Amino acid sequence: MQTTTREVIRTALRCDATVDAAERRRILAAAEGEATSPTHSTVRVLRHRAFAERLGVTTRTLSNLVRTGKLRPIKLPGRSRALGFAESDLADLIGGAP
Repeated sequence: MQTTTREVIRTALRCDATVDAAERRRILAAAEGEATSPTHSTVRVLRHRAFAERLGVTTRTLSNLVRTGKLRPIKLPGRSRALGFAESDLADLIGGAP
């Protein structure tokens, strides 16, 4: 959360006479905790060719892994056919996870 956003929320809570200091601290802590909660994790997506290079295989091998269900593709936003793969899947494939 940006500092200005935090200050706006803090100021609004100070203006509200129904919110005491303890409640204000709890609300601010909850608002700041949202940005670091595990439900908002980001997935790093690698494009088809970059994923193949890092794995040390051809793009055709990636297509075969997708076809057999061993690798799950991710459709990139704003694209109709472009595929990417989660970087965590790369670690799983290298590590030998099923």
